[in-house]
Amino acid sequence: MNNKKSKFLYFHGYKSSAENSITYKTIKEHFPNTDCFTFVYELKNPIAILDEKKLFKYDLLIGNSFGGLFASYFGLKYHIPFILINPSIKPSVTLGINDYIDYEKEIEYLIKTELIKRTIPKALIVSKNDEVVDRNIILNTGLQSTGIFVEPNWGHRIPEDELEFNEFIIEPINFIDSSIFI
Repeated sequence: MNNKKSKFLYFHGYKSSAENSITYKTIKEHFPNTDCFTFVYELKNPIAILDEKKLFKYDLLIGNSFGGLFASYFGLKYHIPFILINPSIKPSVTLGINDYIDYEKEIEYLIKTELIKRTIPKALIVSKNDEVVDRNIILNTGLQSTGIFVEPNWGHRIPEDELEFNEFIIEPINFIDSSIFI
């Protein structure tokens, strides 16, 4: 059993916050021996600020919606395990945010590399009824074939019913790397 305290970095959705996030609250509740950090990117572009040295200390990246862009980018680029929840890896298409087009292109390349190498533990939770993010964008990458893939019947927003959500988030976190939990 590993006595190391796990460190997660959570990227929330567009115009959201960790305080309002069911995902963040669930992680804090079910993994009390884990430090879960978040990044307020409304103020700064995380890709311009975070680098490999700063990210190396995290055991798992979690990205929800717009935060999926950052979790997938950093996870694929620096080989850090990640979980994407209804990810918007092309916010220029799904959310009308055009500031990250160059990174969208880099993510496409990183995904193609991962499809060949399959070296990074990952999980994708992609709702069947997402009314905000076009789920076909992530599904057409093939990334779901390289890790855990879960398809709940939610919409874009994670349900308030914590039992249903817990069922979908806790298992992938445990599967990604159970050795990092106390």
